[in-house]
This record gives sequence, C-alpha cells and structure tokens, in this order.
Amino acid sequence: MLQAEKSLISSDGILMTKSNFLFYFFSVIAILFARVAFDVINQIEVHFDEAQYWVWSQNLSLSYLSKGPLVPSLIAFSNQIFGQTYFGLKFFSFVAYLGTIITLSLTAFKISNKKTSFYNALILSALSPAIFILGGVASTDIFLFLFWSLTLLCYVCFFKDRDEKWFYVIGITTGLGILAKLTMVLLPLSILLYFLTTDLRKYFLNIHIYLSAIIAVLIRSLIVQPFYIPSSSMEPTLLVGDRIFVSKYTYGYSKHSFPFSPNVSNKRFFSKNPMQGDLVVFKTPADNRTDYIKRLVGLPGDEIQFINGNLYINESLIPRRSVN
Repeated sequence: MLQAEKSLISSDGILMTKSNFLFYFFSVIAILFARVAFDVINQIEVHFDEAQYWVWSQNLSLSYLSKGPLVPSLIAFSNQIFGQTYFGLKFFSFVAYLGTIITLSLTAFKISNKKTSFYNALILSALSPAIFILGGVASTDIFLFLFWSLTLLCYVCFFKDRDEKWFYVIGITTGLGILAKLTMVLLPLSILLYFLTTDLRKYFLNIHIYLSAIIAVLIRSLIVQPFYIPSSSMEPTLLVGDRIFVSKYTYGYSKHSFPFSPNVSNKRFFSKNPMQGDLVVFKTPADNRTDYIKRLVGLPGDEIQFINGNLYINESLIPRRSVN
C-alpha cells in the first residue's frame, strides 16, 4: 500500500513536470509566431540594415566596410534553404532569438537551481522589448545578444564550480561574437574588471585566462581586423572616424597579420598578389608600425603620373566618371 502510494506521488510529479515543460514550450512557440505576426500585421518592411546585409550576403567576403562576416554568411546560407523570402532573410535571426532566451533561462536556472527560475526567465526574456523586436531583424544586434548570453552563462558556470575550462569557452564565444559586432568585447572586459575588484583577481596569475584571450584574438585575427580611419586622405570613400573591417586572408598571412607584429618570420604564407583598385591596409616601411589605408592604383613596374589632376598608368589615361 505504501509502495503504491509512493509510486502514485512520483507519477504525479512526473506528469506535473511534463505539463510545465509543455506549457512553456508551447508558450515560446506562440511567442515566435507572435513575432512573425508582428511583422505581418504591421506590414514591417525590410530595414535598411537588413538590406545592407542582404547585399553583402550576395557578395560573400571575410569582412565588410564596418562589420564582420557572420551575419551576411548566415543570410547567404538561409537563402540557399528558403530562397529570397522572409525566412530566407530572417531565419537565423529567429534562431539567435530562440538561442538567446534559452541561454538566459539556463543562466537563471544555474544561479538559483530552481526550475521555476528557468521558466520565468524564458517568458520574461522572450517578451523583453529589445530581444523581442531585434529577434526578428536580420542584423548584428540579436547575434550580439546571443553571444553575450553565452558568455554570461559560461561565467556563471565558472563562478559556481570554479572550473577553468569555462575560460576557454568564453574565449570562443567572444571570438565568434566579434565576427558579428566589435562591441562583443565589452562584456568579457566588464567581467575582467569585476575580477580585479574581488578575490577572483588571483585568476590573473592563471595561464588559462590568457590562453582563452588568445583564442578570442586568433578567431578574430585570422579572419578580420578592425581599423579606424584617422585622416581625410580617402574621402569621400572613407571619412575620418569611420571604422572598417579588413579581411586577413586576401593576400596571405605575415607577422603583421597578428597583434603586435611578432618578429617570428619575414615570410608571407598563402601569398596572393593584389589587384588594381583594391583598398589595402599596410604598414609604412619608414617605421614598420604605422598603418596606412589606401586604394591601390599601380602594381610593381607600373609608371604612375598625375597630369592636370588626371591619373595616367603606363602613359594611359585612367578614365573617371561621376557616380551618385
């Protein structure tokens, strides 16, 4: 009799757990449908940011004017699945939206060890105005939220069990987040500042935290690097204060492809020749340190002249035309 009663209680508990899970699962699905309906009912047109990323997705590269390659690459992939449609543009934004709210919910559960915290965080984060609106926009913001959330979850896991392996995961999420938006670095930097003000500062003597930073830097350094435009020499193409991303693979890799230009080799690996018209970043031979950003108009052996404001290459006039 006691055994039957115990089994009945256990069964009810299982049923209740399944019921709670199904309720919140379908609640999240309903919120996703509501997000799509929000665009349809309000006849939300494609945002200019989305149009920009779509154009970039049709011309894939490892870097673009001011952003990394993550969003255009994902749009290109979803276009292959759904075609030039609503979901072809926004599918991975919705995936990032779902990933963000689940990650935040897992973080809440990890902090409190209560399932109710997971479910409450699931609904609250899904209905958060910023996450709800940006979750349906194919731009960098929702992916930034996703990688911020993953970094935060990893930090909470580390804080709970003090397992240094989480440093490496933070390095990976930070590196991937930078491929979406450079402001990704703000959260890990904030975490490091917190370390400095608490007894966690002892981990600055731990090699794992530096290896994780190297992972983040390598992910960024091997693919793209941000640069700041300091002068007006490239106006109107590039303005003073513009920030651009530069692909690192185009002409191969040298010591200058890595932070601080470590003097390990003077060779260039996977070398490729530049082409006329390329916008290039290079270090001036004068000090081998200052970065220059210029458009390439001539190749080795070319004779370049400016006559009355006109460009001549090998005595041939390069025609100019007005563009809007």
